[in-house]
Amino acid sequence: MNSLVPSWVPHPTLLNVAVFSLLAAVCPLMAGDGDRESSLSLTESLERALKSSPSLESAYRQYLAATHLEPQATALPEPQVSWTHFIEQVQTRTGPQENLFMISQTVPWFGKLRLRGEAAGHEAGAARHRYEEARLDLVRDVSLAWLDYAYLARETEITRESRALLAKLVPITEEQVRGGAPLTQQLTLELALGRIDSQLDELDGRRSETSARLRAAMGENAPPENGAPLPWPDLPDAGADLDADLATLADQLRSRHPRLAALDEAVAKAEAQAALARKNAIPDPTIGANIVDIGGQGETAAGISIGFRIPLAFGKYRAERAEAAERQAAAEAARDDAELKLRAELEGAWNRFQAHARTVKRYREELLPAAEQIIEVSETSYRAGSNSVRDVIDDQRDALDVRKAYWRALAELHGSAIRVGVLAGETELPSLP
Repeated sequence: MNSLVPSWVPHPTLLNVAVFSLLAAVCPLMAGDGDRESSLSLTESLERALKSSPSLESAYRQYLAATHLEPQATALPEPQVSWTHFIEQVQTRTGPQENLFMISQTVPWFGKLRLRGEAAGHEAGAARHRYEEARLDLVRDVSLAWLDYAYLARETEITRESRALLAKLVPITEEQVRGGAPLTQQLTLELALGRIDSQLDELDGRRSETSARLRAAMGENAPPENGAPLPWPDLPDAGADLDADLATLADQLRSRHPRLAALDEAVAKAEAQAALARKNAIPDPTIGANIVDIGGQGETAAGISIGFRIPLAFGKYRAERAEAAERQAAAEAARDDAELKLRAELEGAWNRFQAHARTVKRYREELLPAAEQIIEVSETSYRAGSNSVRDVIDDQRDALDVRKAYWRALAELHGSAIRVGVLAGETELPSLP
């Protein structure tokens, strides 16, 4: 679908969105499934989506269709040709009238064709901006689906690491049981490992579901041969930053968001239609020429004509002007309403970004180091016999929850940054390493 991307749409690049930067530090996944070398990057996902998305192609085809409105709107009415054969011939001094040939052309009053063309041009402009909005929506939806999939990869990785840590305690627990420790120690550990295996099975099912959602957002079908999920993405252990304050972003939204631009075009179209409605009561002249074929070697007569319709439907024209004025007011109100709603969305996304940034910072500086220390201390205490296996399992579960919550907050942080960028009308593709 590369041919469907017009020259006025920025070409997909590997540049980062200007309003936020995503650092290049990436922690390798240790899921153990061999997907590291073939990981799915965000840039690749977006480029594939721009090539394959049916929704984006539909929006672009709608734009192309709208570009053909103006030539239709500015064309003159078709000329009319008529022929009359006199069954009962009218006798004249020079002979009988046998045939009458006429041609006529209605010419719209001054300014009517121009206004129709302006209205059609604004409709095409609105369709163009709707295409741009569809592109931004696609970037947002694919990015958020990619982040969900990337978080699931991290969650799977953490769960497998947690199982591996508990599995290391199996020989120690068996040795303690042989030395006289309660059998419940070993059974409790086996039960915990079984629960983690069930969690991994659930995560595997969620991988197929989340991969399907991402593939659908990209506009692709599952491979028919095996329906294998997409490769795991790599979610970088790096923060995101917004280079502009809320007021600057709000200004960018007002001047650059394609939904507002489309509604501006709708207002301009309504203005042109209102001006046209004020002219519609002026009759359009019809000019013509006719030739009378006179038989019997008589001379052929020719003439010209001009005619006007008589605008007697005064109520109709008043209603037409009132309708156009109301539609113009409605278009202006719709534009103002859209700006208020988009501004509210931007403020919400901005505040969520700030909250997620504080959460990520708290996890990095306080909770993650504490969780790592708990795991280390708990395992050491268990090896020394001062901790039960249930204590180790509880500590592992707490640490597991902390790590999952950190990666969830990090994914939400990037998601909020992408939402802010889209609302601010950014056209470059977001990129994570």
